[in-house]
Amino acid sequence: MSTLSVDTIQGKTTAGTVAMPVGHVIQTFTTNRTDTFTVSGVAQTEMFSILITPKFASSKILITCNINGSGAQANSLSVGHRYAYAQLFRDSTHITQNTDRSGNRVAVWFSLQDASDGSNHGYGMANSSGMYLDSPNTTSQIDYSVKVGQSSLSNSLLTINRSSVNDNQNYTHYGISSMTVQEIKQ
Repeated sequence: MSTLSVDTIQGKTTAGTVAMPVGHVIQTFTTNRTDTFTVSGVAQTEMFSILITPKFASSKILITCNINGSGAQANSLSVGHRYAYAQLFRDSTHITQNTDRSGNRVAVWFSLQDASDGSNHGYGMANSSGMYLDSPNTTSQIDYSVKVGQSSLSNSLLTINRSSVNDNQNYTHYGISSMTVQEIKQ
């Protein structure tokens, strides 16, 4: 058995030019949201933003996101939030568009799951997630952002990282949400 021990790997002619095999992760950035906030009505707000500068134009960028949330109608915390969603943007361009969408239909990256059992939606919190492999074809800095919101019901509440009902009880859950962006060698 052989062992290779090194302190530094450097490119043969220029530092930082070591060629990684296809499929390997070149760089990773992640961010967490541990705060709680509420989106009221038919609205949208930015939840995450990560800047990445790809080292190679041929690289793919893998974006993953996990969101904990709860929803209810403002006047009845027992009615769920069927219309909550997340959208993914590269700079200002919404990149997760379904090509069959038409009319008033809303293009989303993923829908936020409805929490709980039907009669007590506001007391539950559900985890929803998405994964997307992007081909930006650039070595310029990119801003990947996730926006969350609701597409219907002006009296709805979408609460992030806790259940909509915020009683000081052991059924009130608090969570975190996260986003990760990775450059993948091609």
